Amino acid sequence: MKLYFIVNPSAKNGKCKKIWNKIERMLQQQHICYRVVFTQKQGDGAKLAQQIAEQTNEPIAFIAVGGDGTIHEVMNGVAMYSHVTTGYMPAGTGNDFARGIQIPIKWSEALSYMLSSVKDGHVDVYDIGTFKGAKQGVFVNNVGCGFDAHISRKVNASKWKHT
Repeated sequence: MKLYFIVNPSAKNGKCKKIWNKIERMLQQQHICYRVVFTQKQGDGAKLAQQIAEQTNEPIAFIAVGGDGTIHEVMNGVAMYSHVTTGYMPAGTGNDFARGIQIPIKWSEALSYMLSSVKDGHVDVYDIGTFKGAKQGVFVNNVGCGFDAHISRKVNASKWKHT
């Protein structure tokens, strides 16, 4: 099974890039064959995952490295493909999805968990939800109608968050 990492280097206020560098060193030390692509702007996770998934019918695994938004985007890019398995490396600020499905929060433990799942062919299966309105898609964690996004934007811009 081909292994792809879709990394959002902007997650966790830019700290995800440093986390990825550590993950990559561990992958190389273990001689794990993989490919990596980086998002540059919002929406790239879905586009990149879909483009890669459309290129083959062979089984492939994506591991989204970033926050809840990153796994949301990747899932929206590949939810319709039966040959794709998706995993998540929590490297965002809140990592609510990882907490919800009990993926280890520490990157090294999460990586070991993901790699053993891919190697053994044992994956946990979770339901995904769908939404339809001004936009449509899938969600893995929760879905909001705008109020939550407004509050999150205010909190992320707050000087109190950065102290």
